[in-house]
Amino acid sequence: MVSDGTPRDGATPRTCIRLEQGVETPLTTLGTPFGTALYLYARSNDSVAAGTVGQDYLAFCYDDHNLTFAVCDGVGQSFMGDLAARVLGDGLNEWLWSLDEPPEGAESFSEQVTDALNRLTEAGREAVASFRLPDHLPPILVQALDQQRQ
Repeated sequence: MVSDGTPRDGATPRTCIRLEQGVETPLTTLGTPFGTALYLYARSNDSVAAGTVGQDYLAFCYDDHNLTFAVCDGVGQSFMGDLAARVLGDGLNEWLWSLDEPPEGAESFSEQVTDALNRLTEAGREAVASFRLPDHLPPILVQALDQQRQ
């Protein structure tokens, strides 16, 4: 859990919850100023059996009056799908938090979220390009992951 100290409209600083992708989070009840939030995280059976991180991601932020959240379905068999889901989830939360006013109507929202997602594409590319693979990986796996990275 992270509190980044960025107040919105004179509210208390926001609190952001970013669930770990490498462990299960049991059903959790969180009291907030505006109601109760329930959340959990469970990796796929394959991820649990292999001892790997989950490809999906859940994050949310709140203060006294606002709540933003993102649930991102990672892409299995892609280069570090967990990383892409995390970049997207955190980026969407930041974008939603930065909105001064809700978009007026579905068309306006569609245009604004499309612009935000296009900007996040570059952040995703940079995160993938700069991601350092663990040193202990066998060379054949490093080669396969580097091909996926492209």
